[in-house]
Amino acid sequence: MKKIFFLVLFFGCFIQVRAQVLQKSWWKLGEVPESAQISGNDVTDISVNGNAVWLGTGEGLSKTTNSGQTWLNFN
Repeated sequence: MKKIFFLVLFFGCFIQVRAQVLQKSWWKLGEVPESAQISGNDVTDISVNGNAVWLGTGEGLSKTTNSGQTWLNFN
């Protein structure tokens, strides 16, 4: 019974630590560069043409060709 208890305790701690490590690696804290921002907060239209994604906002158009890593803004 003690072995089962310690195994459950060990794996529970292992999973908790692993989840914390993964969570920290997914989030990037800090300022987002201008090239990674779209031109507005409210997206009103989305268009996909090949590998290009266009977003229409109240502030203008934004285009990405690399899955949102960088955006070209037309204000």
